[in-house]
Amino acid sequence: ELLHFDESIKLVRQLIEENPGKLDSKGVCLFACWALDFAEGYPLPVEVPTMLHIGPAPYLRPLAELQDEHENFVVVAADNRSTRIFLVTSATVEEPEQVKGGVKNHVRKGGWSQQRYERRRRNQLLHYAKEVGQVLLEMSQQEPFDRIVLLGAEGTINEIEKELPVQLADKAISKQAIDLGNGDAALLDEAYRLYFEQEREAEAQTWDRIREAHFHGG
Repeated sequence: ELLHFDESIKLVRQLIEENPGKLDSKGVCLFACWALDFAEGYPLPVEVPTMLHIGPAPYLRPLAELQDEHENFVVVAADNRSTRIFLVTSATVEEPEQVKGGVKNHVRKGGWSQQRYERRRRNQLLHYAKEVGQVLLEMSQQEPFDRIVLLGAEGTINEIEKELPVQLADKAISKQAIDLGNGDAALLDEAYRLYFEQEREAEAQTWDRIREAHFHGG
């Protein structure tokens, strides 16, 4: 067994040395078996704790838990000008879908002209929000996701949330008014923060339901 372990570790070292680009990532999952002359590595998009497992079969539980922790979700970054929709799958962010807005800003002038202007503006915002909702629905049919995080201009994301298709309405877990001009890194950091905040809350609620169902009365 010790010989098998030592030779398997040699296979791992060789794999890393021969594939520096492939395995240059935040985390790596490695499998090796000297008896089968097998060694393979898979880059992971998130940092993971260092772990070694020795056994007669591949140990997949940590990967399953990692997948469960990083369920697919969508980030909607919207203001009056445009909306970008990011699909996050297993902590990897895909190229965003885009929807043009072009909704007019509020004006301060009074009278009938302002009222007509505001009606036209509300109409534009309504159609814009419905279009974003339709894009989200089409995305969900191609690649299912569990949650939607809404970020950007407050009035815009409120309207989008209100006009989400009924199939997606309960997936909108969080929204936050932020300045989209701060860049994608800040945007996605905030999205992850809100996502994991809701994830922890959902886990706590699940535990409360389990406790009430199985431990009621001691």
